[in-house]
Amino acid sequence: MTIKQFISNIQNDANSLNPDAFLSPKWIYYKAMTIANDFVAKSNTATKGLYKLQEGWSSVECLDMEEVPITSCGEIDTYICEKLMKSKFPIPSTFTSRFGNVIKYVSSNNFGNFYDPTTPRTWKAIQKREFKDRTKRYYWFSDNYLYIPIPKGETITPESIRFEAWLIEPWKGKILSAESKCGCDGIPCINPLEEEMPIPAQLVNDVSLELYKQLQAMYLRIPKDDYPNISQEKTNDQDIQTTR
Repeated sequence: MTIKQFISNIQNDANSLNPDAFLSPKWIYYKAMTIANDFVAKSNTATKGLYKLQEGWSSVECLDMEEVPITSCGEIDTYICEKLMKSKFPIPSTFTSRFGNVIKYVSSNNFGNFYDPTTPRTWKAIQKREFKDRTKRYYWFSDNYLYIPIPKGETITPESIRFEAWLIEPWKGKILSAESKCGCDGIPCINPLEEEMPIPAQLVNDVSLELYKQLQAMYLRIPKDDYPNISQEKTNDQDIQTTR
């Protein structure tokens, strides 16, 4: 189902509650996404079901990275970190769960290396261990940017990475890929309304029902107008549709 079709369905439901109602497509979309994200964030079952889906994920095939001062992250020290890489562009908002951002993977462009999610504090603790898996690599998010720390003695530095995530605004993933230098020719012309609605298939009915309930609660507090197209002139109190 496209975003356009989902919004149209909700608008039709709203009109059945109140013919005077006007809900902007933007309001409907982000309200639905808030409800869907809330379901995922509060339910382990919904989160697990999300990772089993093959469709719905947004793939950013190239994201440029750049080296930044290690001191820009106050929780890590220069004696345990060789370099600190940061994405050149912010990451579009993703669904979140109890375990953090809903991201399937972060890897090098050729899938040769994969990165596990962590935090600066946890990464620092890992590096201080006497025995640790030196083949493991990590990333974290800060202010919507993706960071990859390079441990002391490590020579592999990712100039770009790729990732797959459940984005709240999937069209921004395509724009993000185009903004990077990895082979994309300009920013594509995208109509968000023609994109697939990024709500997990098993949650579409639940999200629609919850949104409908919220609309119903809102419009029940508004007196219904028996003449939704009535003339505003005091001399003519008939429905416009009946005056010919």
